[in-house]
Amino acid sequence: MRSIVLARRCLGWGSRRGDILTYQTPNFIDTVVLALACARIGVIISPVVTAYREHELNYVLDKVKPKAFVTLARFAGFDHGAMALKLREGRDFAVLILGGDAPEGAIDFDAAIASADPAKASAYAEANPIAPDEVFTIFWTSGTEARPKGVPRDHNLWIVNARMVSEAADLREGEILLNPFPLVNIGSFGLVTPWLWRRGVLVLHHPFDLKVYLQQIAAERVNYTIAPPAILNAILKTPALAEGVDLSSLRAIGSGSARSRPG
Repeated sequence: MRSIVLARRCLGWGSRRGDILTYQTPNFIDTVVLALACARIGVIISPVVTAYREHELNYVLDKVKPKAFVTLARFAGFDHGAMALKLREGRDFAVLILGGDAPEGAIDFDAAIASADPAKASAYAEANPIAPDEVFTIFWTSGTEARPKGVPRDHNLWIVNARMVSEAADLREGEILLNPFPLVNIGSFGLVTPWLWRRGVLVLHHPFDLKVYLQQIAAERVNYTIAPPAILNAILKTPALAEGVDLSSLRAIGSGSARSRPG
């Protein structure tokens, strides 16, 4: 229901099927719900990491030209709301603030949600069905060798991703998945679709802290998670990190970005 309400608000801000919405938010429930709301009405998401500042965001915003930019007023001691308003100068997009304390000139996302009529979003979605080959996400590469590149992916790909991850990890109905990384790329957002596919539980984590990550696996009885080889190697090299932590629920770990060391 919350995703339908958010979809209604997106329509209220002027976003329509095929428009782009950029979000710069940490891993919390509203980030996931916002993405699902956009999927429902055909809005394309192009998220960015919370560490991006004006230099990186100017480049991204010039490329995708979003209808809306969603962020927090402040996060980790930085004034994201003020930066978003500054970035809007000379551009045409709405600035939406999650979590309250919206500065003048921005829209209070939470207040807008409270006044939304979900029926209008459902009616719009029914009247404007999404084709499987329509773009849903534009994620940005790391830019290690040049400027980041926006990579579009359609709804079909995300359905394939859901099935592929579920089959590769032998995910079962209702299982628990832990995503430790920002929901801004295929690797991390790639846990959202299998979570939906298997109707399980999605546990979020941000910013990354290895000790907290291991504790979450134990506390939430996680069945599947992802981690690059560097993190797996750190755990192997420092067994004390996992000492006394019950990881028995974990059946599989997805890994990538570099070659894993054998043994």
